[in-house]
Amino acid sequence: MGIETSNRVNLNLNYGELYEHIILKKEGVVLDTGAIAVNTGKHTARAAKDKFIVREETSEKNIWWGEYNAPFEESKFFSLFEKLKKYFNEKEFYLRKCYVGAYPQYRLKLNIYTELAWLSLFAKSLFIETNENFEVPDFSIYYAPNLKADPKTDGTRSETFIIVNFKEKVAIIGGTAYAGELKKTAFSIMNYILPLKKVFPMHCSANLGKDGNTAIFFG
Repeated sequence: MGIETSNRVNLNLNYGELYEHIILKKEGVVLDTGAIAVNTGKHTARAAKDKFIVREETSEKNIWWGEYNAPFEESKFFSLFEKLKKYFNEKEFYLRKCYVGAYPQYRLKLNIYTELAWLSLFAKSLFIETNENFEVPDFSIYYAPNLKADPKTDGTRSETFIIVNFKEKVAIIGGTAYAGELKKTAFSIMNYILPLKKVFPMHCSANLGKDGNTAIFFG
């Protein structure tokens, strides 16, 4: 996707390696429970008004455009994406290859590029691990919390941006360290793709009881 760097790319690090990076880079602290605590900055929840979908010919007829599905200009996306790739080219970063979705027929292969080790840890905990070293993912997500957009030149509402391009199969996130953006972006991608395959996605969890019954908890 245009990232050509001589810097270090950390591929699919395990929990111990990620903890080591987080501690050495002072990204967070280890609590007495063993969990990592981090500071997400000014964003302590999702920035819903800074989320956009690129308006292009392959997907625009399938999207209910409005306040929560705000359109973004295709040329502005490519310009901001180039800025993001240049940013990654100058840094050590983390690449996680994983699945979103458990069912083999419908899951997607993801490449998740993150600037911070703890975001890669978040992705490792959230998504499904794979030993498949696929060359071409179904979708790529680039997450650079410390890269801020310039609304005047980039076409964003603020310095924060969460933009999905279904034609290019790329999502870019910046200007926020709230990790929920990564989860919600992956879910949003699935919420677009699955109904086109006649599958109804739900934002929920399921618990299997001792007697084999299942309870569904909606988010």
